[in-house]
Formats: sequence, C-alpha cells, structure tokens
Amino acid sequence: MSIKRTLLLAFGLLGLMITLLLSVSLFSSYRTQVSTTQLIHDHEVTRGFASVAINAQAIRRFEKEYFIYIDHEKREKYWGEWSEAKTKISNLLDDLEKDLPMCGQAELVPEVLKWREALEFYSAEFTKLNDTVLRGGITDTLSGNAAIQDGKNRFKELLNGVEIEIEKVFQQAKVHADESQSFNFVSMIVIAIISAIALVFALASFGRVPRSISFPIVQLTELTTQISKGLANDKVKVGGSPEIVELSKSVERLRVATSGLMQRYQTSKSQYENLRDKIIAAKKRKSEQ
Repeated sequence: MSIKRTLLLAFGLLGLMITLLLSVSLFSSYRTQVSTTQLIHDHEVTRGFASVAINAQAIRRFEKEYFIYIDHEKREKYWGEWSEAKTKISNLLDDLEKDLPMCGQAELVPEVLKWREALEFYSAEFTKLNDTVLRGGITDTLSGNAAIQDGKNRFKELLNGVEIEIEKVFQQAKVHADESQSFNFVSMIVIAIISAIALVFALASFGRVPRSISFPIVQLTELTTQISKGLANDKVKVGGSPEIVELSKSVERLRVATSGLMQRYQTSKSQYENLRDKIIAAKKRKSEQ
C-alpha cells in the first residue's frame, strides 16, 4: 500500500472513530435532555395532582367543621374556607387541563374533566345545603350529612382518581428515571470502549506508520552512503510501500552504475600503471646502452 493511502487510511479510521465518539456523545446528551424533560414534566404533573389532593382533603375537613358548628356562628367561617378551597381546586384543575398536553400527558385530560364534573356536582350540593341551613331547614349534623351524601359520594371520584393518578405518574417517573440511568450507564461504557479503541489505534498508527516510512529511508540512506564510498557490493533490496520499492530500485540502478564505473576506473588504472611501468623500463634500458 502506498504511503499516501496508508496515511489516508490511518487518518480516515481515526476520524471515523472520533466522529462515532462525538455522535454517541451527542446522542447521549440528547437522550439525557429528553429524560430530564420527561422527569420535569412528571414532577410538574405530580405536583399538580398533589396540590389537588391536598386541597380536596382540606375541603372535606372544612365540610366536617361546618357540620360540627352547623348551628353556630363559626359555621360562616368554615363556609368561607370551604369556598376558598373549592376555588383553589377549580383553578388547579384549570392549570392541569392546560399543562397536561404540554407535559405529554394529554390522555389524562378527560380524567381531569371528570374530576371537574365531580367537583361542580359536590359544590352545587353543598351550596344548596348551605342555603337550606341559612333558611333554617337543617339544624343538626346528621341531617346535614344526609343531605350532602350524594355530593360527597361524587366527590370521592375526584379524591380516589387523584390518588390513583399520582401513583401512576410516580411509577412512570420511576420508569423514566431507571431508563435514563440505564441509558447513561450504557452510553458511558460505549464511549469508554470507543475512546480506548481510538487511543490504542492512534498510538499504534502514530508509532507504526512513521516507522514504516522512516526505517526504509534510513536503510536506503545508509546504502547510498556506502555506494558513494564504493563499498556496496550486495544487491539493494528494501521492502515497503510502492514508493519505497521504486526508490530502492533506483538506488540499485545507481549501485550497479557506480559499480560499473568503479570497475572501469580500476581497469583504466591498471592499464595506466602497466603502461607507466613499460615506459620506465624502456627508458632504463636505453640509458644502460
């Protein structure tokens, strides 16, 4: 494989791992945000239901206090507190009717409407009772309880319904929290694995790729140095990428050419020395004559 392709492959795989790591991190962040939003919505719905339940219990307490003092001036005090609690519950139901769709709980709106009907029926019955008390038609607790019994039975639909829905939303919030925790745990493991693989690959790539390029070049550099000194007699054969192999062939051609030149130089030198010796010998003989 060529050096260019090796580098492209190494950086491409490393870039792919980084992209994968970023994708997992972004998706994990998105899921965490979604889970957090779900938990916030569950909390808001639960708080709304709890507020309805608290005020519903309060209105029943004011009702009991009203009957205790049905023939006493304190009755007006508890009638006023009962009316305030009824208004609070009505306002809370209005808020729930608007907020539930925004919290992804639109399927609970019909249930809230049933609670409103139960509240209005109970309120109408209690208002009718109070009017009868004011006219002196009812003067004792037993008669008052009997007169409001249908309203109280209907109001139990709200009390029981709110209690059931609080438990449902609580369990739903628990499921969302468990899912979020499990997903975050799996995400951390996946991110840790990808990060470890990317780190190992990066260390291996930055160690092996440069060495696969530099080591053959060092070998060829040493061989060219030997060739320049006329010491290289063995065939040059350095493996590696196609570029290194081609460079190795070029160095081998240089070695062969240099070796041929050296041989011709040695031959010429030998011929020159022989010719020189003959000339010297001829001059010596001539001088002796």
